[in-house]
Amino acid sequence: MNRPDPAPTLLAAQKHRFDAGLWLVLCALALCLAPVGFVSNDGLGHSRQFAAGTWTLNPNHLLFEPLGAAWQSLWARVDPSRAGVDALKLLSALAGAVAVALFRLRLAPLVAGSRGVANYATAWVALSSAFLRLWVSDEIHMIQMPFVVAAASEALRVLERPTLRQGLRTGIAVGLAALFFLSNLLLGASLALALSGSAAASGRAGRAGRGREAWRAAASLAAAALLLCLPALL
Repeated sequence: MNRPDPAPTLLAAQKHRFDAGLWLVLCALALCLAPVGFVSNDGLGHSRQFAAGTWTLNPNHLLFEPLGAAWQSLWARVDPSRAGVDALKLLSALAGAVAVALFRLRLAPLVAGSRGVANYATAWVALSSAFLRLWVSDEIHMIQMPFVVAAASEALRVLERPTLRQGLRTGIAVGLAALFFLSNLLLGASLALALSGSAAASGRAGRAGRGREAWRAAASLAAAALLLCLPALL
């Protein structure tokens, strides 16, 4: 029995990792070095609260304030001359670069037919107006994006091949994204409903095995996401 040659798969994976690393480095360098003079009212307000230590936890974005305050405090020690809002812009730049790299590594290969198309799709994400606006912002909403991209890539995998393990992976990714902004939990709800519908359809079509796997994936996804989000929901 002839086994498939693993060399093409390994070579493709290496190319994906190389491209993702290149996107990460080039985007981080470009945005960290480019001067962005605009300061938003919200960003300035957050920066002042972080500096004064008067920020409070918000269940709608539970990790937003702690990470922003910790990042600004770190840069206040590393580079005291850097303004707080500039430190927050740096956090947005790095988070956006990681999100773009993750998109190229984990999501683009699932939907693109070639390396060139995968990079083309990544460029469209990076240069889209909403993404680019948040990428240079001092409001640090961008810190959720690596987790949103991870959740989206796991969502495609669980829809293609629903299993208990993949459901758990997807639920964890969705739960982490929701800890940054609770509205991201809607992605988990829609996925659980889609998997439940797929399970019911498989049962009616006589594919009981796939139906059971889809039910397990839906249940594990919902459980993992809700458990992670429990501190924000209570």
